[in-house]
Amino acid sequence: MEAYKTNHANIGDIINSEEFAFGYYESKYDSNGYMHIDKDKSITVDGRTETYPFQYYNSKNSDSDSKLLTTDLSAYNKSRGQANFIVEDARLSDGSGNDWPDGWRIIARRLSKDNFYNPKGELIQFYQSGCFSCMIKEVNVVGKMQQQFVLLEKYDSKK
Repeated sequence: MEAYKTNHANIGDIINSEEFAFGYYESKYDSNGYMHIDKDKSITVDGRTETYPFQYYNSKNSDSDSKLLTTDLSAYNKSRGQANFIVEDARLSDGSGNDWPDGWRIIARRLSKDNFYNPKGELIQFYQSGCFSCMIKEVNVVGKMQQQFVLLEKYDSKK
């Protein structure tokens, strides 16, 4: 397959872009009310974010005692901009009605250097259309993969 550029990646496309290096993590609060990077969620890539200081108030402090805290949610990683990803989901989503149209949302998982699939590989998300701040309008399609289902246990109709 010959590589090409697209502004509408689809499920099964193996894609890459130097812009994938730039982005930010989602966050979560710990039991003490402090915000941390949530590495269990996808990385939002946007082609420009190298640092992402995020200010918040500790959710456990009282109003009279609260001070503004900062955490860096940046996910900049140069190697991500050189890696291949498999598109696991591609669809119109997240528009908010008439004022903000849906956009073409991509969720893709990082492949190994040998283009092998790892279900625990790094997950990224971005949009290719719509009115969103996390846009990667054009990506390189360098290959294609097909889903395969594997039987994990024998089916027993008596269960």
